Amino acid sequence: MANTQGTEVDWFCDAHLRRVMCYLYHSQEDILTGWINDPPEELYIEMFVDPDFCGDDEDCYSTSGGWIQFFGPSTQLLLAWLSKKQSTVAQSTTEAETVALSYVLYEEGLPMLELWKQLLNREVHLRVREDNEATAKIVVAGYSTRLRHLHRTQKIHVASLREQLNQPDIECMLVNTLFQKADVFTKAVAGSLWENAMQILSILKTYDVLHTSSTGLKMSLGQAWRPMLGRTVKYSLLKRPRK
Repeated sequence: MANTQGTEVDWFCDAHLRRVMCYLYHSQEDILTGWINDPPEELYIEMFVDPDFCGDDEDCYSTSGGWIQFFGPSTQLLLAWLSKKQSTVAQSTTEAETVALSYVLYEEGLPMLELWKQLLNREVHLRVREDNEATAKIVVAGYSTRLRHLHRTQKIHVASLREQLNQPDIECMLVNTLFQKADVFTKAVAGSLWENAMQILSILKTYDVLHTSSTGLKMSLGQAWRPMLGRTVKYSLLKRPRK
């Protein structure tokens, strides 16, 4: 076995492997849940986007993360998730955020939007959840003097992002970092932040299986998880009003 640089295994690799094995052992009973309790016309797609700025110790590359789900007043169902190292070193958090937004939007967000329009035979809305205010303002405006180099280094256009986010079926909205569901796909999270991440992703540790069938499980949830089913998160709308 070799480390990430292709050389022999060292103590650092052993430590990482031990952490992975410990996590797999202690999380083998955890279960990712989703539910749909709304009519189709009340459902829309949510896309959470987040990067880890220069999170790789070896090459300083950032990591793009994404979480896409169906959402409604009483609905939350995972559709896709992403975690991918960026191809060049970002110069700032804002740049890393912009690159992550572009990648997740074009790789999964827009194809998912068109797919569900065909399946539901109606208009479906995509709501982009971004926790960096500076990035959100730049992509809504469509230009930034500090990010003029993105076309050369990252092969993306901020103006192209603006064009898509100004479509009538797409909205860009701010979300508090504590409710950023893509966070766990970009960096190591521990302590109380890990417990919060498990809650907002609806990964359950406390439950009782009441019935099993070919269509899934019928379960009762632990008391600590019941408030999550009715939790409402407030977002700040950044998209400029239309005339």
